[in-house]
Amino acid sequence: MPLRPRRVSDWPMAAAAAEAAGMPGTACQAMPAGGTITVTAAPYSDVDDPAWCQVILADTGQGIASDFLDKIFDPFFTTKTEGTGLGLAIAYRIIEDHEGTISVESEAGKGTRFFIRLPLFEESAFSAVQDGEAMRADA
Repeated sequence: MPLRPRRVSDWPMAAAAAEAAGMPGTACQAMPAGGTITVTAAPYSDVDDPAWCQVILADTGQGIASDFLDKIFDPFFTTKTEGTGLGLAIAYRIIEDHEGTISVESEAGKGTRFFIRLPLFEESAFSAVQDGEAMRADA
């Protein structure tokens, strides 16, 4: 079976995408009276492709209005008086360029959860790289 080259995805890349989007700062702004921001990272299995990692960034803030959920990844979309509306669009592109996905769940008054999923090496490809062998698509 040929090895399918895949990018190495890791937690720092997900964190960099979240930071590029200003997600931690935005989460703080959504909690003017205080609250909790939680970041979790764990392996994630998909029926079609089991080798994923998932990072969840959650807050207990105001939530995102349901009318806006389908627009938040659009360039220049913002509900703030200051800001460019590019943060989440940039994060979306970074994650997409790494063959990953980002999605959101939000409930008004209860908070928001962003799910960043990134592919990992296939086990056989990862083993070949660890063993010092070249990874080739035609192997």
